[in-house]
Amino acid sequence: MWMQRFGGSASVIGRSVRLDGEVHEVIGVMPRSFAYPDTRPEIIMPLRLADNGRFEGFIMQGIARLKPGVTLEQARREHAAVIADLPARFPADLGLMQSLISDVELAPSSIPLKEYVLGTTGRMLWVLLGAVSIVLLIACTNVANLFLVRTDARQREVAVRRALGAGTADIGAYFMAETILVAVASGLIGLLLGYAAVQLLVLNGPVELPRMHEVRIDRNTIVFAAFASLMAGVVFGLMPLVRRLPPLSAVLQDASRGNTAGATRLRARQMLMASQVALAVVLLVGAGLMVKSVQRMWAVDPGFDPESRLVFSIGLPYSEYGSSMEAVTFHDLLLERLRSLPGVQNAAFTTMLPLDGDGEGDPLDVRGRVLGFDDLGPVVRYRRVSADYFTAMDIPLRKGRYLDSRDSDGSTRAVVINEALAELYFPGEDPLGRQVRKMAGDMGGEWMTIAGIVGNTPTYGLQENEPVAKMYFPPLSMGVVRVSSAHSAAYVVHTSGSPASLVPAVRRTLTELNPNIALARAEPLVRLVDRAGSRLAFTMVLLVIAASAAVLLGIIGVYAVISYAVAQRTSEIGLRLALGAQSADVTRMIVRQSGAVIAGGVIVGIAAAAGGARALQALLFGVQWNDLATYATASAGLFLVALLACWLPAKRAARATSGLQALFR
Repeated sequence: MWMQRFGGSASVIGRSVRLDGEVHEVIGVMPRSFAYPDTRPEIIMPLRLADNGRFEGFIMQGIARLKPGVTLEQARREHAAVIADLPARFPADLGLMQSLISDVELAPSSIPLKEYVLGTTGRMLWVLLGAVSIVLLIACTNVANLFLVRTDARQREVAVRRALGAGTADIGAYFMAETILVAVASGLIGLLLGYAAVQLLVLNGPVELPRMHEVRIDRNTIVFAAFASLMAGVVFGLMPLVRRLPPLSAVLQDASRGNTAGATRLRARQMLMASQVALAVVLLVGAGLMVKSVQRMWAVDPGFDPESRLVFSIGLPYSEYGSSMEAVTFHDLLLERLRSLPGVQNAAFTTMLPLDGDGEGDPLDVRGRVLGFDDLGPVVRYRRVSADYFTAMDIPLRKGRYLDSRDSDGSTRAVVINEALAELYFPGEDPLGRQVRKMAGDMGGEWMTIAGIVGNTPTYGLQENEPVAKMYFPPLSMGVVRVSSAHSAAYVVHTSGSPASLVPAVRRTLTELNPNIALARAEPLVRLVDRAGSRLAFTMVLLVIAASAAVLLGIIGVYAVISYAVAQRTSEIGLRLALGAQSADVTRMIVRQSGAVIAGGVIVGIAAAAGGARALQALLFGVQWNDLATYATASAGLFLVALLACWLPAKRAARATSGLQALFR
């Protein structure tokens, strides 16, 4: 903000800015990397609380820096002592305080800041790290297989060098020089590609991913890449020396015979080939589960229609709009202006949109039921909404009626509940006409009458397993105790055109009414829905990329190994054809032998995937980690593709050998 609004001027300190109608002094500029605990806040103001002696609910979050040597458990014990002292601190709300301690068993919820910021992201990052590690293992396995082939092909060269007096150290230095040069060059290319890939991912990644803006190729990344490259070069460079070499005379005599590779060497290459297939199956299963989860998530009905709708927020300063009546009057005037804009079909406002969080909430008291504070019901979330909110959002009416203009001033005491609340508080009953009130301290609000039941809408994200109970109040509900003020409101505008193109007209309309009120978070409602599922979709994309790379590397490895093995068996294939075998018979034999190795790799991969997929369960939605269809599709698909990679070199070798045989005839 310092750079954008004040041009980076050092004279910003001491400048006055007007926020919500009040003048504030700028006393400091934080570094660009500062997060509290995220990067969204651009202005930080001192918190002012009114001490009226009453309990205002759990509406604040705190950050505490522990003293040196103090553990989290010690801090929690101190917090528990504060909770135990609540009845003495709030004597006016004595009954509620005692109930919170004895019946609700209120306890500290202190957690490390890192855990709070990361949430489930930590598990997601570990899964992605595991996927990348598997790709690296497949690449190393591929290279190891190729180096084994290369070692076999260069046995004569090694034998000649040994015959000319080269020692083991000389040969090792020679091979390591080659491999380290290739490894370092590959590592450098990988870093350059990685830099471009990271920039692309950060640019297109979800903003909800904690500290996404800090992801970059740094010194630690470069050191790791250099270390991994050098280690790969050293390990693969020493391969010719690790293997037991045959006598010089045997190597020199066999060099011209074109014998097939020994059983031990062939078995080693087959094991590496099976390992590649197994690792690729693990990633394919994981990517398949994530793809199915994202498909299930996007298929979820959010309970409203996000298409062709613009949402934005405004905050009315208390200095200009001191009462709820004045705030609602301004909202009504703004709604009237918005509805008159070209292309606008409807407009409404609410204190909190779906997918925007829980907001204020308390248990309900149902008239006619004996309910004390020792038997509190489930917490219900509250929303203030204008008369046309449900039609503007296209939230379906299940029973009764919507709130309308008759209810706006609160005189009818009408409210609307969602299906989740009806099931929680009125199981097997008809809630219409029943009276409820919000609990607050030793006294509740005025009794409100349930006029209608609407469909559920998501509160935190599209992956909610259980919908949250909600109650919708008119903008002015004078009898309701401490429901969120209408000074902060989120608008939804239903338009027949592009929602984004409507922003300039909305900003101009708001400026005409009051130039001191800023337009905030203006965006199409579709984008809000997309962002709610962006973290899961982002994980899916990365896993699909990793799985695609794994399959590509695995198939290349299978093809290379089979091609080399077939080339080594040229004499055998020619002999079989000379004895009357057909080309198709030879091809089937090679594919059958290779298919057995691939099938073994697939079986091992399925078992490994079953163990690893359990770590994905917390990230999955609408699908279980042991989904048989995903396992079957991934394993069968990879098996068929790998068989194709075996069939191509076998077919080519059989055709070429058959052609040579016909030529010599």
